[in-house]
Amino acid sequence: MNRVIPILSLWALLSPLSLSAQKIAINFMPGTWDDIVQQAEEQNKFIFVDVYADYCPPCKQMDAQVFTDKDVAIFYNKNFINYKVNVSNRENQYFQTLHSIKELPALLYFTPEGRILTKVMGCKDVNEFLDLGSNIIYDESNTHLVANSDENIKFQQLYNLYENNPFTDTPILHDLAYGLKRMRRPYNDVVNRYLFANQRTARKQEVRQFVYDFAINLENQAIDYLLNDITYFKQFYGGSKINDKIKTAVYNSVLAAIQARNENLFKKAELTIKKANLPDEDRYLFEIRSIFYQGIEDWTRFSKVAYNFLSTQKSSDPQLLNDVAFKFQRYVTNKRMLHEAVKWSQKSIRMEYEYANHCTLALLLFKLNKPNQSLKVCKEAIEIAQRRGIVYTDVLKLMDMIHGSRF
Repeated sequence: MNRVIPILSLWALLSPLSLSAQKIAINFMPGTWDDIVQQAEEQNKFIFVDVYADYCPPCKQMDAQVFTDKDVAIFYNKNFINYKVNVSNRENQYFQTLHSIKELPALLYFTPEGRILTKVMGCKDVNEFLDLGSNIIYDESNTHLVANSDENIKFQQLYNLYENNPFTDTPILHDLAYGLKRMRRPYNDVVNRYLFANQRTARKQEVRQFVYDFAINLENQAIDYLLNDITYFKQFYGGSKINDKIKTAVYNSVLAAIQARNENLFKKAELTIKKANLPDEDRYLFEIRSIFYQGIEDWTRFSKVAYNFLSTQKSSDPQLLNDVAFKFQRYVTNKRMLHEAVKWSQKSIRMEYEYANHCTLALLLFKLNKPNQSLKVCKEAIEIAQRRGIVYTDVLKLMDMIHGSRF
């Protein structure tokens, strides 16, 4: 009788796959350096830059093992605008020269205005990388780069007025919200009070600017005002920019929902996506659900979401198909779903004949108690690895386990 073989330990045999949109990872932003600085100034976030090269194994190690760590992703997406510079591209080599980078990866940290704070060379583990970011965020000297003593005095005066009377005049609420944002202190309650006080004048330019500036997460009501007035914002700023802004707010709030295990915040993220009429809404909604359920380790709901999406959508993304199939072999025991994952893996191979998706298929077949088919795929994976100079020790270990399972 066929049986599903539990092979949870095989997760450790294969190197993590390349990043995909549905993985929990640092959200590296696209665009030019000027775009990054503009976003950092708008959100009052520091800037983290990963300088890497295609030929750099430690760079790939950080991509696979550090930038995909859940705690790292939540911390860096909350506190930094993240950016990558590939110095394999000649157009980016000026960046390497400008900052005297002699070792890769290089981890650079900047103020929101784009002024460099520190540069660290070499591969770091998760704890070391979190410490680097924490030192930037919480170092008092760096905080003073954003808020000088005069601003501190004004801020404290505004805060005292607010504490004595939370229902104070809207100009005070307006200035206090921006002050809290500059000081990196909680501002959502003040934002909501200001918007409530100005709900009848929400179409005034000053209020619209306030909404735009604070619609950077879903934990205050600025995003709701933006969605209710979205035609104006898309006409004024451009549809693509507003869509990107909404996606960033959703993504960062989903990570916050994971950290707090806050189902209500996650539901607001789902509702925001639906209200925004984003391009490829179904795909983006799947990605966000996938990230959340992975983050809270609810593999039952993750598998249902993935199964329903890929069973009804004709995905042409081999990386997505392989990534989901890989997780199914790790966490799913339902044979019907596992057989479906085999189909996704085979489709991924037809589109991209790569070592990684062969490994995924071999694992799935072994889990479904099909050792002979699994061995055949393992041999194909080894042939690919030998042609391309890939280390295939993990496949040899899997083959040993297959042979051992026969006795």
